[in-house]
Amino acid sequence: MPSRSHLPVRRAKFRASIVAVCGLAAAMTVVSGCGSDKGKSASKPTGSISVYAASSLQGPFEAIGKRFESANSGVKVNFRFGASEALFKLVDPRSRHARGVADVFATSDPVVIHGLSGNDESHGNDEVTGNANSDTIFVNDALEIVTAPGNPKKILALSDLAKPTVKVVLGSRRNKIGVVARNLLTKNTVAVHHAISAANAAGVVDAVASGRADAGIVYGSDAAPAGKKVAGVPIPESQNLVTDYEVALTLNASTNVLAKSFMTFLFTGDSRKDLADGGFQPISCSACQPNFPQ
Repeated sequence: MPSRSHLPVRRAKFRASIVAVCGLAAAMTVVSGCGSDKGKSASKPTGSISVYAASSLQGPFEAIGKRFESANSGVKVNFRFGASEALFKLVDPRSRHARGVADVFATSDPVVIHGLSGNDESHGNDEVTGNANSDTIFVNDALEIVTAPGNPKKILALSDLAKPTVKVVLGSRRNKIGVVARNLLTKNTVAVHHAISAANAAGVVDAVASGRADAGIVYGSDAAPAGKKVAGVPIPESQNLVTDYEVALTLNASTNVLAKSFMTFLFTGDSRKDLADGGFQPISCSACQPNFPQ
């Protein structure tokens, strides 16, 4: 299995399990994709849900949101995207100053997912309560090497980045992608000779696309928006660092049925395709849903 790039690692008991899809979904008012990727609604539900998600998920989630609304006439999905920590401060169940309302939260930050339970491990409370027990990994995001189209320098492995003739661009040491990329190189004992720095993942991709660098390291979701402007070179699982993305109900979910249905909808075939098109790796499961608390 590849290494996980996020820290700190949450306790195993906080990891939600994945179970077969049709049992609970059939009991819901909204049926989202059980037996069909398009989903059906027996009672034509109305209402809206608020989904907060990491900015990296914006493209796929907006496409999924449109599919969900189409499958459930009368339902509206309102999204808010941004940095996970900043979004969490708006809905933190422990804060009297929280001013946002979210029904569903999707993030790669395990601290945020833990916080959605209303508990704080830093204060000695290891138990998990509340709706965040429903948290479920729904995609992974793996690092990859990006090169110019056609891969003119014939970069086929991480070790090729150490060649004196290869100019590599890395994210800033103050940015997540820069930190993780350097951790990847250290893990695989690869020393880069000619490295330039970019402010963020978009800057890494732009430096490669423009020819200012021969190669860079970003997540698959970072490279996907560039389309054919760059080429991707996969990194073997044994060498790679992979980030889990999880989705959870919040403690103050105002429309529990719709929120659960949206989470289940993320595991339908069309939604998985939208996520894959965004550079993510949907979990391998032919029929899955979150294990919701009773």
